Amino acid sequence: MTENLTKQLNSCKIAHAPSLSGMPLDIINRILDKLDPIFRFSLRRVCRNLRNVIDNRDPEIEQVHVLFQSNQSVLTINSTFEFDYNLYAILDDLASLWKNPKLQLKSFYASTSGKHQETVVDSFEEIARLDYQIHCKHFGLYLFEFDDVLTFLPLFKPGILEEIVITTFEQVGNDEAFDIIETEQWKQAKSITLHSMNKLSYFTFPIEDLFHLCKFSVSLEELTVFDALKIRNILLKSVHFEAGQINVKNKIQDDVLRVFNPEFNDNIFRYDNFELTFKLNSLNVKKI
Repeated sequence: MTENLTKQLNSCKIAHAPSLSGMPLDIINRILDKLDPIFRFSLRRVCRNLRNVIDNRDPEIEQVHVLFQSNQSVLTINSTFEFDYNLYAILDDLASLWKNPKLQLKSFYASTSGKHQETVVDSFEEIARLDYQIHCKHFGLYLFEFDDVLTFLPLFKPGILEEIVITTFEQVGNDEAFDIIETEQWKQAKSITLHSMNKLSYFTFPIEDLFHLCKFSVSLEELTVFDALKIRNILLKSVHFEAGQINVKNKIQDDVLRVFNPEFNDNIFRYDNFELTFKLNSLNVKKI
């Protein structure tokens, strides 16, 4: 990051200038305007004066994607990414960013290789204690333990958060799933993706907990005839529903298909304004 920051500062072409910390505020802001947002993180570590200036600016950041790996971390801000071996520096940068009331994100995605997971979660628990929720439309959490979702979700404003993507690697209990479903972030979302990479793990919760969504993709323990009736009688009459995918543990029974087409002879057919595609272990529905 230091090498790229040097290039950015050189591009400002300020010759024989005093140190940044001693410059007038308007000059500092002009320099900051020329820097990519990600490089301002390095400058805020120089001194308290710069930190205060940067932390009170509009960060001009729409996308934050972070990958925590065993030997290094990768932080992507908007379209610029940087590798950093200092995990704590990245976590400190994220904590400072979260405190900025002018922050408005389009997306925040985080994934981990597992080694630093506890440290990362502890850091975000500290952020959660600030009791401040940010403006963010899309949130994704990959390969964290499922319990950790409850650490991250409260950080985002319900109603603003439109999309939630959760991919875990562990087998998930029913109580854990219900805790997520009961959050306002889930209840007010428009799109949900919920999967486990553990082939033995499927979620069990009432199918109607998906019916407020425009789109969803989930892995469920089973799809029953009663679930199919609710989909037909409620979900497919929703004016805002667009598409859904349900993966199930066991084969979908023919009786489930007959709910939509009593004389089905194909796994793809129309029902009202929707196309339904049944496979051995999945149902796909999309508006046409």
